[in-house]
This record gives sequence, C-alpha cells and structure tokens, in this order.
Amino acid sequence: MFHTPAKPTPPLYDPAIGPNGGVPRLRSDRVDPITVSPLFISIGGDRSSVQGWRSALRFALTCAKRAGADNLLLSDLTGLPIRPGRGYPNMGYHPDLDASVACAGTDRTARALFGLLDGIGRSALLRVRTESGEALIEHSARTRADHRRLREARTPLTPDRRLQEAREGRALYGSLVEISVEGMFERRAFRLSGAGSDPRSGALSVRSPVGAALLGCRPGEETSYRTGPVLRRVMLHQVDNDLLIDRLMTRSAPLRNEDPLSEPNM
Repeated sequence: MFHTPAKPTPPLYDPAIGPNGGVPRLRSDRVDPITVSPLFISIGGDRSSVQGWRSALRFALTCAKRAGADNLLLSDLTGLPIRPGRGYPNMGYHPDLDASVACAGTDRTARALFGLLDGIGRSALLRVRTESGEALIEHSARTRADHRRLREARTPLTPDRRLQEAREGRALYGSLVEISVEGMFERRAFRLSGAGSDPRSGALSVRSPVGAALLGCRPGEETSYRTGPVLRRVMLHQVDNDLLIDRLMTRSAPLRNEDPLSEPNM
C-alpha cells in the first residue's frame, strides 16, 4: 500500500505579520532602529522579504518609483543623494531607479525610509527582529502639504493667459529655467516638463516639489518647498520662454490643455 504524502498546508497567517499574530506592535516614531532589523515589509499591496533597513529602503524606493516619483523627488524625500547611473564611491546601484543611492548608517537609513513613506503618503507595516523576538512596526503616513498643494492646483491657464505670462518672464510649464536649490546644487538649467524629472536630460517635472514651487515665479525671486521636516529655499536666476512663446504663437504643439497640474498623478 502506497503512502501519498500530504500536501503542504498553506500558511494561515499574513506574511507581513508572521506566524504569531500576538507579537508586540510598535509605532515607528517610538522605535530605536539600532535595536531592530526588518525582516518583511508591506507597503499597501506591495510586499517583500527584506534583510535590514537598507534592503527595506531599496524596496520602498522601487514602490515610489513605480508610483511615478522621479529620482530628484526621491532624493529630497529620503535626504540621501541619488545620482544617475553607477560607479560612485560609497553608493549602491539601484536598477529600478537606474541610479546610485548613497549608503548611510542604520539610523539615517531608517529615517530616510519613513521620510519617503510620508512623502508619497503611504503607510507601512514592518516585521522586525528584536533582542527579545519579533515585533511589528506600524507606520502611519502623514499627508504632505506639497501633495495637498498639487491636488488643489490652480485652474489651468488658457493659451492667451499663458502667452501673457510667458512674455512677462514667469516660470511656466515648458520654460527653461536656471535655479539653485539650497543644500543640493548651484545654478543648474532645467526645462520644466510634465513628465518625470531627469537631471541627465535637464528635465524638471512640475509635479515635483521643486517644479511646483517655481511655477509663476520671475527671475530673481526666491521660493521654497517642504519635504517632510525639511524646508529648502530655491532661487530662480533666469527664465527663457522663447521656445514656449513660439509654440504658443504658432499653436504647433498641443498646448490647449497641456497643464499637467490639472490632473495630478499621485
């Protein structure tokens, strides 16, 4: 008589929580990252096993990138330098970003993770190993003022109004601007675009906090934006609207309903 091996029983627990649903639950703002090590992370419907804080941050960066965040915004939210490509010392290459992320200590990496989650408005659950066993860290994201600002964006400009503001030298979608961002870089030129930011091609998305803060400003004006607890000043040095004015005059491009802030992609 042959014995048929029993089929493995699927786990009766949420993998984010683990086999013991009665483990202690901790708030992220009351945890010392040095004393715990993440094993599993759940961000909405995205889940993954991880090996420590750096691995958890890499997964969160991937989730944010898939949600439409660009690398300039990710750098701002985490507080960690992110540079295009690979080959930088003390930086790890992240293929989903096609960029290198600066390595940081445990505490700073954990703060970068939670700052990123707050910035993209996502809550998370982390299963962690502690000195006394396993525990769950619950992080409830705070709504960013920048996200509220984008959702409540101004009424899209009509072509005639946009042409008037372009002639006034204001920074608009399509403008070529030269800016300095406190603590990040000095005098760099970008084209304000509706797509994602890409420092290599000189594109700066008006969906990003930097781009959104610049809209409507004139050369010589200083503006600012906030990501989490960090407030950064932005100086607008120059605005070149020649190409934008030509397009508006000739209507050679679809500028009638082009304002990307009219339908924020959050």
